[in-house]
Amino acid sequence: MMVCTSDRQYDMRDLVRSSNSVTLFTLLLILLFSAMLSIPEYERATAQTKTTLTIMALAGNVLTYESSNHGFIVQYPASWQKVEFSKGIAEGTRNMVVNFLSPLEGPSDTFREYLIIQTANVTSRELSLKTFTDEQITFLKDSFPDFNILESNRSTTITSHIAYEVVYTYSDPIIGKAKAMEFWIVNAGKAYILSYHADAAKYSKYLPTIRKMIDSFVTLK
Repeated sequence: MMVCTSDRQYDMRDLVRSSNSVTLFTLLLILLFSAMLSIPEYERATAQTKTTLTIMALAGNVLTYESSNHGFIVQYPASWQKVEFSKGIAEGTRNMVVNFLSPLEGPSDTFREYLIIQTANVTSRELSLKTFTDEQITFLKDSFPDFNILESNRSTTITSHIAYEVVYTYSDPIIGKAKAMEFWIVNAGKAYILSYHADAAKYSKYLPTIRKMIDSFVTLK
């Protein structure tokens, strides 16, 4: 059956399918928000965060990663590769949790840009961001050849926490000059470190995607 207007013709089946899609999406939202009304305030806030990320995932080509052990959620592009690390794998004082690798650009692509998320148990629950920052800058200097800070900023916020941001370059044995951006926050006796590493020549290309991933990062504790 065809529905006619002065300008176009529409297939009635298309209208029905469109209506059903809208109805199912609306029903999903109602069920998700209704379920939150009967839970405590803190758990409700966490559920609201998950609901928001679920809606974002439905609206775009992204996936959601959740680590209940480490207490965070983050979104990443569906085209990126997720690599989870086994417990106990560490880099200095940092425990590696998950790494997100950019898609290969071709057979000659020898370095895949990535965002790695790490955690660190701080020695004191009252450890200040400044003290932790001093420790991390020392760690980076000792870890990367030709380490050079380009930018540093303490006024950034991630998941409602004050975060420290540092952008730096270093020498990589495969690609030569590499460029990285790191954020870290200290919350309830745990530090979260989000690190973006790239070929310096491709740093800007992936930066918008990385920013979206970092903006989606939420702690659950």
